[in-house]
Amino acid sequence: LYACLSASDAGAIRSGYATRRWDDGGLVRELATAGYLVPASDAPTIVEPTPCLPRQDLHTLVGDIPRVSPADLIDAMVSGLSTAWRLRMQRPRHWLRRRAGGTIADDRCIALARRFAEAHLHLPGLARCLPRSLALIDFLDRRGATAQLIFGVRTHPFEAHCWVQSGDVILNDTVSRASWYTPIAWS
Repeated sequence: LYACLSASDAGAIRSGYATRRWDDGGLVRELATAGYLVPASDAPTIVEPTPCLPRQDLHTLVGDIPRVSPADLIDAMVSGLSTAWRLRMQRPRHWLRRRAGGTIADDRCIALARRFAEAHLHLPGLARCLPRSLALIDFLDRRGATAQLIFGVRTHPFEAHCWVQSGDVILNDTVSRASWYTPIAWS
């Protein structure tokens, strides 16, 4: 994820990089512990598959618009509150915990995403991409469905964006918007 580092943290990373010592400073230790920094000689060659390119939007798929039940509204509200807490209290690496993300869109996941799309219209605070995506992931997790949280960036001008995807279906955005961004991190 793109992050702005303080001068002291950036200095610790630069000195650690130059000397191949990763124990200089709290942020360096945290990044090394999470596996984001490793000495060049010990660098693992783990290659994770990139998410499949989105080809469909949830809103362009044929299907009935579900009736939103009180349970859906309550789950969406709890997911929204959980997301607000996560954004304040957790570091971004906690948002990207590994989930089983298949290459084929799960029908159950699509149905649940439709329910969330209807329910979240009644809830404040989920207008921006990050809170909306984290709340959708939480909503799906509560119902036993999995999808991928994807972060993308673009340059000229620099922008970052995130969305939720199941197989090749974007669950909370459009293919045309997501195509402007290059995925850099995903769950």
